[in-house]
Amino acid sequence: MTLTNNMRKKNGVALWRQIADRIRTAIAAGEYDGTGMLPSEMVLAERFGVNRHTVRGAIAALADEGIVQALQGRGTLITRKDRLSFPISKRTRFTAGLGDQAREMEGLL
Repeated sequence: MTLTNNMRKKNGVALWRQIADRIRTAIAAGEYDGTGMLPSEMVLAERFGVNRHTVRGAIAALADEGIVQALQGRGTLITRKDRLSFPISKRTRFTAGLGDQAREMEGLL
């Protein structure tokens, strides 16, 4: 498992950021797919050797990125985002490339 407690306190990166990066990597590797939930804050705090508030900062950052969603009284849900396949060839149109993969399409100017 990529989640370990060897956090570096003086490497110029905040501890909550290091934890968020490790959790993000573990989610991308599918380490939490069985339950769809992250372990509790206390379990993560023990695993990383930090206090619960540091873990909360990491979870808040991941929530801001849309990777997880904190549900009061239930835990932290991993929001599943399917990757889109976008084949590129001569004259590929955006809508044709995505096809039925995207539910909503939006363009920003």
